[in-house]
Amino acid sequence: MRYRPTRHPTDYPTRVRSDLRTAEARIINVSSSGCRLSGITGLHKGQQLTLQIMCSTVTGTVRWISETRVGISFTVPLNTRQIEVARYVKGSSHGTYRTTVGFRELT
Repeated sequence: MRYRPTRHPTDYPTRVRSDLRTAEARIINVSSSGCRLSGITGLHKGQQLTLQIMCSTVTGTVRWISETRVGISFTVPLNTRQIEVARYVKGSSHGTYRTTVGFRELT
C-alpha cells in the first residue's frame, strides 16, 4: 500500500502564474507532492502553473477544482525547507512560525 505524503495546514500567501495571467492566492495545506490553493478562480484541470514560495519557484499541474479551491500536484516534490517555509516553521528563514495551537508569532 502506498501512502500519501503528510498534508500540513497553513495559510501562506503566494503568487500563481499560468500561461494566461498572474494572480494572488493562499496555500491552505501543503505536502511534498502538492498543495491546496484558496482564493483563485479561472483555472482548469491539467493547466500548468508556477507558484512562488519565498524565493523558490515551484511548478505544478492543476489536478482538481472546487469553486475557489484548487488542488495542485508539484512537478518536482518540495524539499524540507520549502515545506517549512510554507508552514511558517521556526528557523525556516521566513520570519514567523506557527505554534502547536496555530497562532503566529514573530521571531
